[in-house]
Amino acid sequence: MFPVTAKQLQSLSSAEPTYISDDFRLCIIYNRIRNEVFKNASDGRKFYTCDIMKDDVSKMLKLLFQDFHCSTTVTPLEDGMTNVSLDWS
Repeated sequence: MFPVTAKQLQSLSSAEPTYISDDFRLCIIYNRIRNEVFKNASDGRKFYTCDIMKDDVSKMLKLLFQDFHCSTTVTPLEDGMTNVSLDWS
C-alpha cells in the first residue's frame, strides 16, 4: 500500500483549489497505483491493495482496466473509503 491515509485523501478532495479538477486528482491517484503495481510485479508479487475514496471507485476501475487484466476485489470501509485489491496471478 502506498502511504496515504484516508484523512489525507479526504483533505485533498475537500481542500483542493477549484482549478484542480476531480479528473486531475484521479489521474494522480491512478498513476501512483499504476507505479506501485508495476513495482510489485517486477518484485515478483502478484497482488496489490490500496484504499481509495468510495466516490472514485468506478472511475478508478475503468482506468485500471485499460492497463491491467486482473481480478479485482472491492471492499467498503468506514469514513467513505474503499479497499481495492488487484490480483494478476
